Amino acid sequence: MTKWLRLRGHTVFHFSVNKKDVRTMRAPFEHLRAMYLAGMGSMGLNCCILSKEFGPRVLVTSLVTDCSLQTGEPLEEELCTKCGLCVKACPVNAIDGKGWKDPFAFYEYRCCDLCIAVCPVGELKVAK
Repeated sequence: MTKWLRLRGHTVFHFSVNKKDVRTMRAPFEHLRAMYLAGMGSMGLNCCILSKEFGPRVLVTSLVTDCSLQTGEPLEEELCTKCGLCVKACPVNAIDGKGWKDPFAFYEYRCCDLCIAVCPVGELKVAK
């Protein structure tokens, strides 16, 4: 997408989802806030954006560009059911159940993603 936009004369910058400052454990761009403001989902107890279709099972990257794009609106619907399965599944108690995740705790554990695996929101149904 970056190349496509540049070939059409637009300025564009790509923010990888995997780049983090090891001192603060923060990305140089707030992907989750951008997704929320664009209406792509709502925040879950596991500190992930939950989409209607896929729940927290979404990997995102962001582009900042001068290209005119249609904007979204934050979802009014709260997708998180507050079931607490993500909090219970965390092996290092990095999720407090109030919307906060300790980035240093799960970094030490190498981001196990159990909180994503157990989330019932957007769970894909397998045909029998």
